[in-house]
Amino acid sequence: MKLRSLALPCAVALVACTSSDPTTPVTPPTTDGGTDADAAPIDGGVSGPEYQSGTRLRARVWVSADGAKIFHGFYDTQLKTACTVTIAEDGLPRCLPARDHGALYYSDAACTKAVTVVFDDCAAPYVGAQSGTCGTTFRATTATTSSATTLYDNASGSCAVISVASKALFEAGPKLAPTGFVKATRTREPRGSALMMEFWDMEDGARMPIGAYDTARKGICASSAGFGELTGGHCVPTHVGYAEGQFADPGCTVAAALVIDTACGSAPDDVLGSALVYGNKPNCLDQSLVGFASISTTLQSQAYSKNGNTCTTSPSPGKYAAVTGSFALGDLPQMKPGPDGSGRIVRHVERAPTGEKLLAERFFDTTLNARCEAMTAADGKLRCVPLGDFAFWYLDAACKQPVFAATGAAGCAYDVPEWMEASSNDGKACPGSLTTSYKVGAKIASQSTLYTVNGAACQANTGSGNWVLYGTTEQPASTFAELTDVTE
Repeated sequence: MKLRSLALPCAVALVACTSSDPTTPVTPPTTDGGTDADAAPIDGGVSGPEYQSGTRLRARVWVSADGAKIFHGFYDTQLKTACTVTIAEDGLPRCLPARDHGALYYSDAACTKAVTVVFDDCAAPYVGAQSGTCGTTFRATTATTSSATTLYDNASGSCAVISVASKALFEAGPKLAPTGFVKATRTREPRGSALMMEFWDMEDGARMPIGAYDTARKGICASSAGFGELTGGHCVPTHVGYAEGQFADPGCTVAAALVIDTACGSAPDDVLGSALVYGNKPNCLDQSLVGFASISTTLQSQAYSKNGNTCTTSPSPGKYAAVTGSFALGDLPQMKPGPDGSGRIVRHVERAPTGEKLLAERFFDTTLNARCEAMTAADGKLRCVPLGDFAFWYLDAACKQPVFAATGAAGCAYDVPEWMEASSNDGKACPGSLTTSYKVGAKIASQSTLYTVNGAACQANTGSGNWVLYGTTEQPASTFAELTDVTE
C-alpha cells in the first residue's frame, strides 16, 4: 500500500519551475520591514528565518497555546485572498490565488465569455485556468450571476460542450496581468555538508520553506516526518519515479519506473534519478514499499509487463525510466527529527546531523506522545489531531465503526498504527471537513464481511474472513489541544 504521507507538506507548494525559475545561492535575504520579530533565524543566526511576512504577503501560521507556530501559507493583502506559489502565465513562479472552490469555463461556443463555476457554497473570488504548458491565468469573479444553461471548455485546444455539476455560476472578469502577483525566487541554504534547506523568497520580502535538498543525489527529500518509520530518519528522495512491476525492455529483464512529467514541478537542477520500489509480499493484497532504486535520466514512452512467461507491451501510457541499480537507506543523508519547544504542543522539527534545523512541518503533542496536525475536529474547532491511518474498513453496514485490517497470510508484515481518522462534511454553508480520531486497540475476532465507503454508499466486502482485525475507540474532540489560525 502506498504511504499516505508520500505527499509533501501541505504548507509547501513545490511547484513549477522553468528556465526562468532560478535557484539562487545561499545568501540570507534582507527585507524592508516585512520581517516578523518572532521569525528568528533557525540555526543561531547563521541562516535566514524559516518563514517571514513581506510588505504585501503575510504569513499564515497555526499557533498552539504554548506559542508553537507552524507556517502554512500566505495571505495576499492586496488581493484579499490566500495564495500559493505556482507558475503564472508569464512562466515565472508567483503567489497565485488558491483554486479550491471554483473553475473557469465559458458560456458560449466560441469560448470567449468566461464564467466561474462554484462547486460548493464557498466563495471563489478568483478563478484560474491553465495557460500553455505550465502557466495559470486568473480572472476575478464578479458579483453577477450567470444565466448560462450550457457550458464549454477549451482545455484541449478546441471549444467543446462539457457537463459540470455546479453549485452556482458567476460571470468572470478579464484576465489579470501576471505582473500583478508577487514573484518568487527559489533559494537554498546549507545545513551541514550533505543537506540544504530550500525556500521561496518573495519579491516583497516574504519567505516560505519548501523542504530539504540532498546535495549528493541533487533532489528534494524528506525524512521520517514524511515517510513514517520506513526511512529510519534518512532523507529519502521525493522527486521520484515509481517502480511497480513494469519493465523497460521487450524481454522483461530490466525493471522500469513510471515517472511523472516534472517540467512544471521541480527546479531545473533537481535531478529525477531515484524511484520508490513497490512490490507484493506473499499473498498480501496491497503493494508495499520494498526498496529504493536509481533510474536512468533517459525517458521512454513504452513499458512492458510480464504475464506468466510472456512479456508484452504495457497498455499503461506514460513516461518510463530504466532502473539502473538499487541503493540502501544508509546511502542517504541522516536526519534527526525531534521535538522543539516546551509545553504540551511543541514543534516537530527535522535537523541535519550537525544539528541545524531544517523544516518544521508538524506539531508534537507531548501529552499524547504523538505527532499531530492542524485539523478541524468533530466539534468544529481547530485542534492538533494525531496523525493516523485513514479509516478504510468498517465493522458495520453503516460505516460508522472503523477497524484496522491486515491480511493474515504468511509472510505479510504490517505495522499497527496507534491512531486512525475519518472525515465527514460539517454541513455548514461553506463545506469543511471534520476529522474524527480513533485510538487503535487490541486484536478482535475476525468476521467474513467488512464494509467500506464507496461514494455515498457503504459497500460490503465478503472476502475478509482471514484478515487480522484491530478494534478502535473514538476519542472525544476535547482530547486534542486547540490551535489558532493566525495571519501575522
